[in-house]
Amino acid sequence: MNTHRVLRIPMVELVIVALILLAVTGLALLVSVVWPLIHVRSSPAPIQVDPLEMVNAFHSAINNDNVDTMLALFTEDATINDSGSIIKGKEHIRTWVLNSERMAGLHLKLIHTQVTDEKVFWYDIAHNGPEIGHSAYLLRWIAVVQQGKIQSLTVSLLPMPDGK
Repeated sequence: MNTHRVLRIPMVELVIVALILLAVTGLALLVSVVWPLIHVRSSPAPIQVDPLEMVNAFHSAINNDNVDTMLALFTEDATINDSGSIIKGKEHIRTWVLNSERMAGLHLKLIHTQVTDEKVFWYDIAHNGPEIGHSAYLLRWIAVVQQGKIQSLTVSLLPMPDGK
């Protein structure tokens, strides 16, 4: 009595299984080789910053005399137009913040903002020194924001609405 049995699979079924395995393996290899070639990597999206948050960060930095935080809001080649005086580049902006009559001891109180495309407009009641007193004046700021940073900033002194 022969207790040893041999399992016999018909040759046609073996060929079909081999072809299926070969097709799946080939497809996997094809996808792994071709996918990087056809997959277009998207460029990083521009940094999206809420312009009002940027204005708030600007105010906080100015009001707390934090020059480094304020400079972090600007591009490396940013320009500032301060009532006709042009300041270009972060190092010159640092000097302007630390030494100009406009910025020395400046404190700002935001009164109005407006955002149009890449421009942010805002108005501040400003004063130099710890107390407002009688030395308050009105400033208009216009910032051009590109890729989450200030590319250019214009500041103008305006007459106070009460004529003072």
